[in-house]
Amino acid sequence: MAEKNTYNFMFSHLVVREVVFKHKDSFLTVLGADIEKARIFLSSLWQKHKADSTLIGKSEGEVWVTRVILEDKTPLMVITMPPPEEEKEVLYIGITLEENMQYYVFERTFAPKIGGILWELAKWEKDESGKFRHIHLAMTSNNTPNGFVNSVNSIRKK
Repeated sequence: MAEKNTYNFMFSHLVVREVVFKHKDSFLTVLGADIEKARIFLSSLWQKHKADSTLIGKSEGEVWVTRVILEDKTPLMVITMPPPEEEKEVLYIGITLEENMQYYVFERTFAPKIGGILWELAKWEKDESGKFRHIHLAMTSNNTPNGFVNSVNSIRKK
C-alpha cells in the first residue's frame, strides 16, 4: 500500500478536498460554472504544491478537468490525475456541482486474489463535527473515464 505521503495521495485526498469543502460556495459558483477557470486553478494548485513539496512519488504530468452530466442530470466535474503508481493513489476525482456536493475519488488498489489492479470508488464526507470520513463504495476493473462515471452513476442510484 502507498505511503500516505505520496504526492498524488496528498493532493487528491487532502489538498483538493480541503479547498473544495472549505470554499464550497465559491467553488460551485466560480469554478463549477467555468471549467476553463477550474482547469487553470487546479493545474496551478497541482504545480504549486508539487514544487513546494518534499513528498515522495511526485507524479509526472498534469491534471486535466472536464465536466459530464450524470444520469440524474447532476453535473460532475472530473479531475483526471497523472497515472497513479501506488496503491491508494487516485486516477480521477469527481465533484458533484450541486448544493449537496459529493467528493469522489477513484483509487488504484491491488487485488491479490485476481493478481491484478482494481479501481475503488470512494468518497469523502464531512460530518456534523467537521471531521472527514473516507467511505469505500465500489470496485471495478474499468479505469477509463466512462468506468469512473458509470461507477458514480451506479452509487447514486442506490
